[in-house]
Amino acid sequence: MRSNALNRVRTLKAEEGKDLWLAGGGKLAHSSLPKIDRLILKQHRSIIGTGIPLFNGPFQSQMLEPNNETLLDSGMRVLTYDRA
Repeated sequence: MRSNALNRVRTLKAEEGKDLWLAGGGKLAHSSLPKIDRLILKQHRSIIGTGIPLFNGPFQSQMLEPNNETLLDSGMRVLTYDRA
């Protein structure tokens, strides 16, 4: 799955057009991590157990720079990071 997803993202990024919006689970995010230019996280204010890994796979150190932070009326925080 890793090589298929990463190859597909590479192919789509090479095409002209709009930005890509990738939404999926931790395995898809991990396999696509080398090609992610911007990461947008929604942080809820409730804690509901152990959770699902954001990037589910072997550890890979990545440097991202904070770009924007928005606090919504609901208490949800939206964090935006760009590749360093």
